[in-house]
Amino acid sequence: MIFENTGKKSWTELDDNTKGLLLLAWHKGLQIQYWDVDDNEWNDQPHIKDCTHSPFFYSEHYAFRIKPEPVKEVRWRNDYAAAASSWYASREAADEGAADGRIAVIRREIVNGVISYYKEDV
Repeated sequence: MIFENTGKKSWTELDDNTKGLLLLAWHKGLQIQYWDVDDNEWNDQPHIKDCTHSPFFYSEHYAFRIKPEPVKEVRWRNDYAAAASSWYASREAADEGAADGRIAVIRREIVNGVISYYKEDV
């Protein structure tokens, strides 16, 4: 279920299908965000999940969206002396391209622009 509200339309500006999507997301307990005009960014509204009635009806002037899932990219590389800087799309591909001198496999994860490295056993 995705609704990013790139146009930052308020609740009253949305069509019935989009309102239904937001209501269903709220009913399922998905994280809803609102456009904060003061901070000029999307902010979490954690208490929305606890509302006993639709939180949208009393906040008609706000723009809402379903919080997007983090974008995650994972790549692998063989860790050995004189290793090429190429990254493989899967662990299997890294294993196939391994040299005899490999001591481990390095996994690189990028989540929302943050890069992390992990060493995996061979």
